[in-house]
Amino acid sequence: MTPRRLALVAVLLAAAPALAQRNPRMDWHESEAGRFKVRLPGKPKAEAKELALGTGGQSVTITTERADGPRDTVFAVTYADYPESYRQVPAKAILDGVRDGLKGTDGKVTEDKEVFLGDGADKLPGREFRVVAGSRTIRARVFLKGTRLYQVMATGVGDRLPTKLVDDFFDSFELTK
Repeated sequence: MTPRRLALVAVLLAAAPALAQRNPRMDWHESEAGRFKVRLPGKPKAEAKELALGTGGQSVTITTERADGPRDTVFAVTYADYPESYRQVPAKAILDGVRDGLKGTDGKVTEDKEVFLGDGADKLPGREFRVVAGSRTIRARVFLKGTRLYQVMATGVGDRLPTKLVDDFFDSFELTK
């Protein structure tokens, strides 16, 4: 091998970790309990916590399965099963509440649009929005299937969310039986 080729190989090998960090491999993750599958940039960690629903002593378990991505980003799917009484609340009100909860008092919604999961008779309506809150940017898609709420989110510092990676993550999300 010529010295010039050796130098090129050395440069490529030295750049490989940086390139892999910029464009990490997205592997399939299937959550049996969550009844979904999605492509993530790493092995997810799961965490569950209880959330009080106000008066009446009712609570809901919220489970988050998350993986760290490049440039301080986090990719997560959160799901929760709400009580049957929530079927009487319009889906739009629930999805608006999720958006406004992520926005908080000081955040700003910079994008909000209707999206769909699946097609045909099983097509599930949802919402996609972008929220800037403090130094964080959150892109989320939320879907309500019966009483189960799904939040598919990517969070990053500033506006440094890797757009193609987030789009691939969102587009890979699907419900399983």
